Amino acid sequence: MCIRDRHKDADENPDIHFVEGIANELAKKLPIDRSRIFGTGYSSGGFLINLMACERPGFFRAIASNAGGAPYQRAEKFPNGFTKCKGQLPIPMMALHGTQDYGVGIDSGAFSAQYWAYVNGCDTSEMETTAYDECHAYRKCPKDKAVLFCRVEGLGHWVWDRAAEATWTFFLKT
Repeated sequence: MCIRDRHKDADENPDIHFVEGIANELAKKLPIDRSRIFGTGYSSGGFLINLMACERPGFFRAIASNAGGAPYQRAEKFPNGFTKCKGQLPIPMMALHGTQDYGVGIDSGAFSAQYWAYVNGCDTSEMETTAYDECHAYRKCPKDKAVLFCRVEGLGHWVWDRAAEATWTFFLKT
């Protein structure tokens, strides 16, 4: 759990400022296409990437969270009760989580995918298989706003050995 996510106001969150600062500093030295910034994180970093996508719409083109979870404790709510950030936009999202994760339970990863499927307007009652047996995609998502949940059997609080490959494959399709 990312302790700093408890801030009600994202402008007070030093983690968000840190990520924005990294991008701004790199952009001073490198030709960065800001429309192609992708975010991925593990554990607290997974929570942070979800929070950034919520609080800073358009910052990332797509996100992938490993052993993390959806944003929470925001002042606004969607009609179904899910937390909502000001100006929030749909974003392609992939949640990867192990079934034996006792640090951040698998329900957190599953909810993260369900959360973004709802935000993106996907059919949250149906999923379909993907090129990876562990990963399933919500159906009827808007074009370029796919949401996947990868349930990795036997994996603890760690990064799946195929996470980089699966994440890059996902990012290339967004």
